[in-house]
Formats: sequence, C-alpha cells, structure tokens
Amino acid sequence: MPLTIRALARDEIRVCLDFAAGEGWNPGLYDAAAFHAADSDGFFAAEIDGSAVGCISAVRYQTFGFIGLFIVREDRRRNGYGTALWEHAMQHLHGLPIGLDGVLAQEGRYEKDGLRRSFLSVRYRQDAREPRDRFASKIALERVRVLDHEIVDYDLPCFGAPRAAFLQAWVAQPDVVALSARSLESGEILGYGVGRACREGTKIGPLFASRLDVAAILFDTITQRTRSPWFLNIPEPNATALGLADERGMKREFACARMWRGTPPEIDLSKVYGITSWELG
Repeated sequence: MPLTIRALARDEIRVCLDFAAGEGWNPGLYDAAAFHAADSDGFFAAEIDGSAVGCISAVRYQTFGFIGLFIVREDRRRNGYGTALWEHAMQHLHGLPIGLDGVLAQEGRYEKDGLRRSFLSVRYRQDAREPRDRFASKIALERVRVLDHEIVDYDLPCFGAPRAAFLQAWVAQPDVVALSARSLESGEILGYGVGRACREGTKIGPLFASRLDVAAILFDTITQRTRSPWFLNIPEPNATALGLADERGMKREFACARMWRGTPPEIDLSKVYGITSWELG
C-alpha cells in the first residue's frame, strides 16, 4: 500500500503522544491542546491504508521552525518512511531557520541535512523532595491561569519567538502548576515556571528566571505542589542551573543536542533553568 502523509487535527495529535509514550519519552497528559495551539498545521502522521506508522511535528514560529516527535513505529522501520516524514517536515518549514532537540545517536543524521549542534540540554530527575531552606528573597509568587503581557514579554528573550497562544494553552492545562515570581518592592516580573502532569510524574518547563534564588523558589514550590518524580531539561551552558539541580539532589539521566540549520534565534540561556519541552523547543 502507498504511504500517505497528512496533517493531524487537534484530537488526533494523541497519536503522536502515544508513539512518544511507546518510546519512553513520557509526554504530558494534556499536551495535545497546547501543541495544537502552537501551530494547528504543524503535526503530521504517515499512514498506510489509514493506519499510522509514524509521525513528526514541524511547528512554525514567527522567526524559526522546530521539529519534534519524529517517530516511526518499530515494526515499520527501514522502509523509507522516516525519510519521507523528514522531507515533508523540512518542506513545511522551508525558508525558516530550523531547530530540533535530537538524541545524540541521531546527531550525525541531522548533520547530513545541514544542522549543527548549538548546545546540549540535560534531563535531570528527582524522585523525592529534599527539604531546603528557602532563599531569603523578597519575592511574591502568583498562580497563573491567564497570561498577562509581562509574562509573554519575559518569555520572548528566553525562547526566541513570540508564542502567546501556546503559553496560554500550556498554563491552562488540567493538573498544571504555573507560577510567576515578582519583586515585592517593584512588582517587576523575575521569572516563571510551569509543572505539568505527565504519564510518569511531572515535567517542569519552562523554568525561566533572572536569578538563582528566583529559580530555586519556583522549582521548590512547583515540586511541593505536584507529584513525583520530577523532570527538568537544563541547557548545559547554564552552569548555575546545573548547580541548582545538583544541589537539589537531582540525577542526570541523558542529554539531547539542540541543533540548528540556518541562523538560530538569540536566546538568553542565563535565564533558562529548564527548557519548555524537547518536542517544541
């Protein structure tokens, strides 16, 4: 039977998430709606006779594209389906710089298509909370369910493109804890963090903060209000964030390579204590 590749509607994105779960990627329980909000035309399935054999996402942001969820069912590999999905995604993002977070074993494959490593991001895991003294900081935490422009503006230099619709869907998921941190003295936003329920435990991301104490308080409060284990993907160039993970007793699991073809967006990695997701950047 011939292979067909088609875009997925919001309710069909669960096909990608089920494939991801089968690979041990531990997707969020409610990711589909937020992923669809990022780009309603950016998720694809490869099908044979109406049955999905693989998937890929190719999300278009204002200034770049990002590829994720690149999976071919194990019993259908080595038939060219992955190549077909990859070429479809690259064409969908034609004209944009293209990024991805790739497993290290596939880095050579992506290099053949012109992508180059920008940095590693490391997944850390914590199975039980270790109580720590809170930093003596004049910070107010606020629960976030509806975004304000200050959070959207704060997010931009940490991510590299505006993504208000995605962020609103991200913080409005069921079983999510989203917090902003502000100065008690000036009211200035100093960071924000989101912990979302996954098939196993909680993934924290984004975790963006202007200072270590802000990141620590956000991390500690999110872990206090969500279920274990907790996972955090930290860009390796942010040594302060790696130090926080070590100090909190988190264990390094594995790493992915953030790779780009074309000029990558400018990102202030000093504020990135946890990236949003390896699927969407």
